[in-house]
Formats: sequence, C-alpha cells, structure tokens
Amino acid sequence: MNKKFWFIVLLTFVWFTASAWWYLCRIKQTCPSDWGISLFNDKPSSPKSDFQGPIAFSWNSATPQVFPLLDSTMSELMDRMGPRDTLIIVGTYFEGESGPQLGLKRAESLWQHLTHYVDYDRIKTEFTVESFRIPEDTSAFEAIQFRIAKAMIEPESEQLTTSLNNDEQTVFKLTVWFRDRTAYKIMTSETESSIQRLIDSLKSASSYRVDVIGHTDEGHNAEESDLIGRQRAWAIKKILWDGGLDPSKIHTDSKGGNQPVSADPAKNQRVEIFGIPYK
Repeated sequence: MNKKFWFIVLLTFVWFTASAWWYLCRIKQTCPSDWGISLFNDKPSSPKSDFQGPIAFSWNSATPQVFPLLDSTMSELMDRMGPRDTLIIVGTYFEGESGPQLGLKRAESLWQHLTHYVDYDRIKTEFTVESFRIPEDTSAFEAIQFRIAKAMIEPESEQLTTSLNNDEQTVFKLTVWFRDRTAYKIMTSETESSIQRLIDSLKSASSYRVDVIGHTDEGHNAEESDLIGRQRAWAIKKILWDGGLDPSKIHTDSKGGNQPVSADPAKNQRVEIFGIPYK
C-alpha cells in the first residue's frame, strides 16, 4: 500500500513538473535557463530578436552576423552604382557602447565580405552614432548602413607652394582634398605629382619637419569631426612614410571642423601639409 501510494505521489510530481516546464518554457518562453538544463538537458534559448536584415551585430561587438539576404541587398546596390561610384559602409555605435571606434570597426569588418561584389578601392568606411540605447541582451540588431557616393568632377588640385616663416625658413604647403566626411582621398595625377615633389624636396635637406593637419566641416559633433580629421591626417602620413620620409618627423593633428575655409562644406574636407626643410 505504502509503495503504491508513494509511486503515485512521485508520478504526480513528475507530471506536474513536466507540465509546468512545458507551459513556461515552450509556450510562455519565460523559464529560467538553469531549470531547463537541469531537467531536460536543453540549452537555454538565445534572446529573441525580430531582426530581418542582411547583417547584424550584438551589443558592444564588431563581429558581424551575415545572412543570405546580403546577396539580394548587394545586387540592388550594384544596380544603382555607376562604374566610378564608391560604396560607403556606415557603421553605427549606440549610446552606452564603447565609442566611435566600435562604429568604424563594424564597418571595416564587412570589407572582406563585400569585396566579392565591389572592388576593394571602391569601398570606404565611416561611422555614425545613435542616441538611443539598445537592450544589452538583444541577440541581433542593425548597425550598418550603405550609401553610394556618386563619382564627382575632381577639384582642381592645389599646387605645391613655398613661403618663408618668421624664422626665414622655407615652408612647403600642399592641400589634399577628401570626399564628404570620409577618409577617402581625392588623388588626381597633379596631387600625386605635388606630393612627390614635396617628398623629394624634404629628402634632399639635412633634416626636416612635416605637420599634417586634418580638417572637416562643422556639420557633426566635435568628437566625430576630430576623429575624421585624425583619420585623414594618418592617411596622408602613410603616403609620406611610404615615399621614404622618416615617420618620426611627420606630426599629425586634427582641427575637426574648427577651421573652415569656405561656406561650401566640400571645400573644408581637406588635409593641409606643411613641410619645413632644415639646412
């Protein structure tokens, strides 16, 4: 009698527990993960997401989740791009994440995926910020936008100029233009020739100093503008370095949007190079 009684009690308990688990975990999807694992060796479900796009990211991560929808998305973009247009990948970082660098890392993480569709030198990256906060347990959210930069008529290149500073030292000055709020240089043949003349002039001196100053327009917040200016300055420093100049003598800085030279934003997208040879 006692054995039968306890068997019925045990069976009732198991039935009740299994029913409760099924209702909470499978129907309501609210069961504690450790309960599901201990009872049925079932993995806890990942946070739910309604994301349906081609590329997703999780909180504070620059590792992309690439979905099959990317093929159709890129096909649409390719139909809209001309042979000289540039694809801009805009990485987003959200309030509470680690900062602008995360937005850039997200954009740059897609380069290897997109070179299957677009030539490497026609892909550029930038970043933006969203002020609202995404819940940290969101499994997938959109943090990438695509823009097409239409090919533009190249601006007239500035010639390499010389002047004397207050110490009667020769100063070479050259301006290199950039596309709207990107680190993509507008390198005409005249600009390349002027940069090479600057490099040759400085290498022939016994010593020298080069100041590379990045600028942009006033259209965004100070942190973003400063970062864009620094990216541009570093892009030009690399050209000078590759050309044979000593990197320890090339000094970079950013003025962000603090020193506009024109009411036209396009004319403020620039890097100014100052080369001072010493005798």
